[in-house]
Amino acid sequence: MADEISIIQALILGAVQGVAEWLPISSEGITMFLMINAFGKNPSDAISYAIFLHFGTMLAAILKFKGDFSHILASFAHKKRENSMLSIILIATLFTGLTAAPLYIAIKYGSVAVSGKFFSMLIGALLILTGLILGAPERSERRKGKGESGVGESGGSSESGESGAYRKAEELSHFESALLGAAQGCAILPGISRSGTTIAFLLLRKIRQEDALKISFIISVPAVLGAVFIDLIGNVQDFNLFIGISMLISSFIFGYATIDVLLRFASIVKFSKFCISIGLIAIIITILTM
Repeated sequence: MADEISIIQALILGAVQGVAEWLPISSEGITMFLMINAFGKNPSDAISYAIFLHFGTMLAAILKFKGDFSHILASFAHKKRENSMLSIILIATLFTGLTAAPLYIAIKYGSVAVSGKFFSMLIGALLILTGLILGAPERSERRKGKGESGVGESGGSSESGESGAYRKAEELSHFESALLGAAQGCAILPGISRSGTTIAFLLLRKIRQEDALKISFIISVPAVLGAVFIDLIGNVQDFNLFIGISMLISSFIFGYATIDVLLRFASIVKFSKFCISIGLIAIIITILTM
């Protein structure tokens, strides 16, 4: 991280990360776009800062879901429910690493050879892709609704009328857990939303939305730890401790302060069109500033 950022920039980035992390809009893509276009950073350094910013919001997620984490960690020889969740986390983490590692290497070292404008265009395109991914569960439900119109048990909402079709997170198979991890690993690409991709996958597998939100953020913890550790190994000589602590504190405070309201907001708002719009705006801004 040779291209240093200022303390004010660090605090701004932490605030943006703290808010964007709980929305399915790729906090990595948003902070990288900001660093490249507003702060004049090169893509390689912007990736490292964007990855480190997740450390603060990861701590916020641990504090928020501390009860779930303590149950899982204490369940090795106890209840089947927690053991099933533990195996899901382990398998998802393994396949996250297998997917993310080659993508990280390609982006980190490939970014040296490309301009910030090219990277900004890539972020915009991947935000559009995120929007399409987020719309997949809704499109799937709409197709099923057309095929099953009039078959429901009641005239209520789809969730109450089709409650028997939904599963608990612990019912995910090993294969589904591996696919979940692979989907999370793809979110190392700036513009692909980690939470949006994993939650969309879980909803497509008929996991209840509240369980999908919870497991998405639980499996993010080992993924973030691994990504931050690997990135710091290659940049430890350039790491500014004061700037790093400032980013961590800012992202943690804003992340923890906004997690409840933004998770509720994200559960009722359709972000598919929003992500596509943000992606198009990013591309247009990049073109106009070339």
